[in-house]
Amino acid sequence: MNRFATYFLKKFKPPLETLLRFLKWTLISAAVGVVTGLIGSAFHYALEMVTELRVSYPALILWLPVAGLAIAFLYHVTGMKNDRGMTAVMRSVRRGEEVPLVTAPLIFISTVLTHLFGGSAGREGAALQLGAGVGSRLGRLLGFSSSDLRIMLLCSMAGTFSALFGTPLTAVFFSIEFISVGVIYYSGIYSCIVSSVVALSLSRLLSVSHAAYSLLDLGRMTPTELLATLALGILLAVLGILFCIALHGGEQLFRLLLPWRYLRIFLLGALIVFLTVQSGTTDYNGASVPLLESALGGEARPYDFALKLLFTVLTISAGYRGGEIVPTFCIGATFGVLVSPMLGLPAELAAALGLVGLFAAVTNAPIASILLAFELFGGERMVSFALVSIICFLFSGNYSLYLGQTFVFSKRLSDFDGKGISSLLDSDNRQD
Repeated sequence: MNRFATYFLKKFKPPLETLLRFLKWTLISAAVGVVTGLIGSAFHYALEMVTELRVSYPALILWLPVAGLAIAFLYHVTGMKNDRGMTAVMRSVRRGEEVPLVTAPLIFISTVLTHLFGGSAGREGAALQLGAGVGSRLGRLLGFSSSDLRIMLLCSMAGTFSALFGTPLTAVFFSIEFISVGVIYYSGIYSCIVSSVVALSLSRLLSVSHAAYSLLDLGRMTPTELLATLALGILLAVLGILFCIALHGGEQLFRLLLPWRYLRIFLLGALIVFLTVQSGTTDYNGASVPLLESALGGEARPYDFALKLLFTVLTISAGYRGGEIVPTFCIGATFGVLVSPMLGLPAELAAALGLVGLFAAVTNAPIASILLAFELFGGERMVSFALVSIICFLFSGNYSLYLGQTFVFSKRLSDFDGKGISSLLDSDNRQD
């Protein structure tokens, strides 16, 4: 009898453990999807409301410097004045550490203030930090180990991202792909899918509208078009490098010139107000969704991409909150329209390729970029989207929007000897 029990346990214990873990994470991830779906939907409506207010009352932009002081004060009074944003979240995922719960309300309020008064920022950074803060708290309440907490953080980020953007597959693969280049956190893929789908379904029940675009009938793809796409990918990779250098260089420069954070955020906020008045348009404030939609329709001014880049660099360098991905979409799309005549590409296609390609260049997440193209534009021209994503990923080198992103393996060399993992751990130690 004992021999039979031993044999039974040896043969069936691993599958039973897998089944129990599967059921556990199905329930947990679904619950996370409900929570993050509610939070993501609330965040969507809050940003939508303040954007409408800003458009209706353009004079609100004049209060951007004061809003900056309020944001700096909030982070100071909560003990988060040295908050490292996505860098801290990435490290927490790699190490299975907690993310302070105060991160969620702080990033929510500060991003709403940034958008209300005209800072040039997006939403994804806030969405990921919101999800990480909530997921970390839930994991702590459930007494999770560091490995389970890591999965909880991933599926919480995926759920919030999905509810906000309406791109569930992109949310899943972006969450498990962008943290450590060369490593995909497959252990969290099922949980991320469940939470992402549940969060998206709930957001749709709450009537959250998500962007989706359709490409015009472009006819058959030609070899000339593929070569033009290759050239566009290289140009976008260079633009991505310049964007990352400007963003991080700007932060360092302004911290050096204006070390007092209150003065820095006030003066740079005033500079954004001045540039807005001088430009005679508010197209570069907030997420610039109308500018993006115009570019995807084939129309953009030659300087749109440069001014949107400048406004975004000033906003993030000052200390305003939000994210860089939606501005990245806008910069890439408007740049695509600019270079489309030189490359012989239809302006609408070049804009769509620019959106996806620049996203791949600055996030180093090519799989998520390809899925983003599919979820935003459908299956048309997927070969072109895949090509531009991979080219941008390869040619952008080790540049990234996120200082906390670690390059575990080379983009060009086959390094499978474990050195990449060692460098990952060493990198985290150096960040402490």
